Amino acid sequence: MKRLVLTAVIVAATSARGEAPFAGMCGDELRLAIGLTCRPQSLVDDARQWMARRLTDDAGMLWLPFEQSLVEAWPIWPDNVMSVELLPREWWRFDPDASARRVWLDMVNIFPATFALNTSKADYPPFTVDNVMASIGAFRAGTVTVAGVETNAWEPPAQMKGDVARVVMYMTTLYPSDLLDPRAVLVADAGGLSAYGRDLMLQWSREDPVDEAERHRNALIAAAQGGCGNPFVEWAGLEEYVWGDKRDEPFSDGEVAPGKPVALRGSYSLSDSRIDLWSPYVADDAAWTVNGEAVAASYLVPSELGAGRHLLAYTAPDGERGSVIITIK
Repeated sequence: MKRLVLTAVIVAATSARGEAPFAGMCGDELRLAIGLTCRPQSLVDDARQWMARRLTDDAGMLWLPFEQSLVEAWPIWPDNVMSVELLPREWWRFDPDASARRVWLDMVNIFPATFALNTSKADYPPFTVDNVMASIGAFRAGTVTVAGVETNAWEPPAQMKGDVARVVMYMTTLYPSDLLDPRAVLVADAGGLSAYGRDLMLQWSREDPVDEAERHRNALIAAAQGGCGNPFVEWAGLEEYVWGDKRDEPFSDGEVAPGKPVALRGSYSLSDSRIDLWSPYVADDAAWTVNGEAVAASYLVPSELGAGRHLLAYTAPDGERGSVIITIK
């Protein structure tokens, strides 16, 4: 008999827009599910070549989002422009293996920028800069004091703050590590976003919501890498169900048809109206039991079950069996 682990059985999301594979989840469970389902299925080996072919306009001009300027990048890449990792690979102290390569080559994290900007940015975290020491247009680099400690940081232009926040959310969700470099702690920790990072990234994302240019770039990346690209762009507002005001509410992308069951998750509240005995990975005609008792209905009522842990088990017509423990609070 296999254990149906909700966040481990979800298959990778497809690039086509549809119901999120983690619909019905929230908080830490949702964050873990995103990390399991949204990793790239392939990698782009040459970021500059890809950007030159995919991100330039009909005249061969490439938009540098941090400098807020255009440069000619096709057919000849400009000498003073490079592909820049928004969160530097040095933050992840991986051995040189496949996991490290994914961090280095994930196009969600890579933007075109000048060498001068990359030098000012260095491997510092994105944050609100108090003391400006260098500026390139609306981009600023300098220092910030947090909890009495001064550290280097950089601040993107206002038009890019939401974009940056959603990349930070993506990278810290898909590639968490207990070996994060100390420079990362202003925005990230082993569990994803730090307290400081969570509050600021949510603020930036709210102030600068997803726009068409960001959606277009994300669609190109999803087509190149597989999956959905950055889920915090594909499903705008998703971050609120992970860290924000809706972290105790089950996520829905707004496309669930009326009456359609919501996938099982691991945690429910006594105030929830129902628990649908449904998962996209279990046959629709499977027979369910709850705490060893057969269930004839297609759903359960949390208030009738009561608070605590409950064992849900199923048997499919082909003989497949599985179980999951849910918690009602």
